[in-house]
Amino acid sequence: GRSADIGMSSAPIVAVAPQSITKLASMSAADMTVKNLPPREKGFVGVCIAGTGRIAEVHVRAILGNRRARLVHVVDVMGDRAKAFGAKYGCTVYSTDIAQACQDPAVDAVMVCTPTQFHAAVCKVAAEYGKPIFCEKPVAAVTDDLIKVYQHAAKCEVPLLCGFHRSYDPNFAEVVELVQSGALNGVSVIKSTSRDHPLPSFDFLKKGGGELLYDFTVHDFDQLLWLTGDGADMPVAVFAAVGTCLDELKGSGVDDTCLVIVKFASGALASIDNSRFAPYGYDARCEVFGRGGQISLNNPSTSAVILQASRQGAVGGVVDESFPQRYAQAYANQMDHFLDVCMFGAAEKVTFQHALLVNLLADAAVQSKKTGGFVDFAQFAGPKLAAAGFPIATAGKRRQQQQQQQHVGSAAA
Repeated sequence: GRSADIGMSSAPIVAVAPQSITKLASMSAADMTVKNLPPREKGFVGVCIAGTGRIAEVHVRAILGNRRARLVHVVDVMGDRAKAFGAKYGCTVYSTDIAQACQDPAVDAVMVCTPTQFHAAVCKVAAEYGKPIFCEKPVAAVTDDLIKVYQHAAKCEVPLLCGFHRSYDPNFAEVVELVQSGALNGVSVIKSTSRDHPLPSFDFLKKGGGELLYDFTVHDFDQLLWLTGDGADMPVAVFAAVGTCLDELKGSGVDDTCLVIVKFASGALASIDNSRFAPYGYDARCEVFGRGGQISLNNPSTSAVILQASRQGAVGGVVDESFPQRYAQAYANQMDHFLDVCMFGAAEKVTFQHALLVNLLADAAVQSKKTGGFVDFAQFAGPKLAAAGFPIATAGKRRQQQQQQQHVGSAAA
């Protein structure tokens, strides 16, 4: 997850703080009884956050904004950071070790917000303690590790939800619903644009999120999958071109701009353009074209009014500062879904196959970047999909069957 400054709003968080507990050893018998109840019976999920960077602050807002969630434990290898983060958000229980946190009877679920390189290890421990897991994207940067984490969670019979927040954006959901309804009479072309704001810190780009295709473009890959049936229409070829255009990053070896093309089995073509910096604010747009028409998803703005009063051009509202503002409702919806997973056993919306395909698309794009040519996706990704239990020849058919079952279940409900 991203730990650089991201233009967080300075508005205060108004929420009911969880019950204050100073030491696990000082809990009363009544406290222990309540905390040992299943979340569904006690009416809320006690959440442990692992990691205290900026993405943790995004997720904690979703926790405190949901009456079915309580922040009950904070974990960071730096104890003073864990203590300060907990104090800021009304939680006095903290530790430096995820295993210790998972032994806290107040902890029902774990949210993994550590730097990406630690995701797999934290998820593994949480799974062994039987805690439902929400993990900020990606579950693991290395695809082989991602497969192992998901398989380990399945062995432990623990749900694992990967945090692709755009999957929960209500505006994007409307686009997907229109596409699935047949409004376009099929999909021919998809255009996805993502341009960041503000520019992430140089330290972050060099140490944590320097590979644009893994850290940023994955959000566009996430969207492409939903718009093509979430694996029902499999990618067949991937091409990526990258560059460094910002003066601040010249000579750093860090890519800040990319163009990606993905071809799908149906013949649909998708293009992605990304930049690490847009001076006017966070820019995330999408366009889907088919025989029956076109759907456009544009940036929300502070005003729908545009003034044209002179030859100086049009004047209108401004777009959101950064992704926490743009996707505030998506983060809230994502939290609500995770709580449904914890309390009622709801199926994870972002599945193992979905998370794996996103990683593999990023892998293929990086391979294309190295070779300068198109990558045959079936040949490149087929072995890893098969190792994960999703042979590429049947993955699309399997996803179609899952979608049909979900549709029947929703209709019956």
